[in-house]
Amino acid sequence: MTVAGQRVAFADGFSVASGGSLVAGTTGEWHPSYVIDETPASESALHVRWHARFDQAGLATGEGVTVLRVISAGVERGWVRYEAGAGGGEVWVEVLGDGGERWIGGRSSLGGGWHRLEVDWTAGSVLEPTGTVSVTVDDGSPLGVQGVALGGGLVDEVHLGDMQAETAGGVLDLDDYSVSR
Repeated sequence: MTVAGQRVAFADGFSVASGGSLVAGTTGEWHPSYVIDETPASESALHVRWHARFDQAGLATGEGVTVLRVISAGVERGWVRYEAGAGGGEVWVEVLGDGGERWIGGRSSLGGGWHRLEVDWTAGSVLEPTGTVSVTVDDGSPLGVQGVALGGGLVDEVHLGDMQAETAGGVLDLDDYSVSR
């Protein structure tokens, strides 16, 4: 595993806060790996950007992984999902509303090689209980959901490369992670 390039192997559990410390550990039955950014503190708006390469993830056509999770008050509230296809795959965003309903945004096709992914998260408030969440791939149009009941959807953690694949093996390459409020 290398920290500078953020190469994440499925069998290495670890977390890295934006401040820079590395904590080794294991999670799950076959030890999925991910980077945890615990620096958000009940943020109502967040922009997350990173680069990912899915070529060596070891996924068969139709298999999928979660490549980003948003945690709010200890509950998973948002995901960026990837599903392998012939010669590439697709990525999309999913959001869990305050009432437990699941909202799914449009899909974007990906070829091989590196891709820049960006997620914009805007929670609702007491005055305006709906929010928006979108994912942008490379320089394409944002795909997402609007009008989601996200009054309680403040961001506390971002899990990047949170691999929950059907089969263990392969690597997800990650690089150039940044988060802004």
